[in-house]
Amino acid sequence: MFEPIAKDELFDIIFWNHPFYHTDKNINNDNALLAVFDTHYQFLNEFFRSGKQHLEKGGQLILGTGNVARINLIKQMAADYDMVLLEKAEVPIFKEKKTKMDVRLYCFKPRFSQVGL
Repeated sequence: MFEPIAKDELFDIIFWNHPFYHTDKNINNDNALLAVFDTHYQFLNEFFRSGKQHLEKGGQLILGTGNVARINLIKQMAADYDMVLLEKAEVPIFKEKKTKMDVRLYCFKPRFSQVGL
């Protein structure tokens, strides 16, 4: 996930609108499915594990997600961060239907790790 970024490159904010759906199936060879599904949330885990190494002091990770994501699992994965809900809104899934989902924007600030190291 962070391969294109130099190891010493730091940012104030790193944003990712992750694939919301958790799956147990290995779909790593299907790019279309990777846009929607994350096997065992392996990429989301990498976002939290490695993201803090690319943050300036006081920096934050911003995550776009929704109610179809496993929010409790996200909270567990981000145990080293303070998690704050920045925004939550309902959006229609289809123009003609009244079915809606909520989308969310969370901020994660590292708690007790060495940022940028």
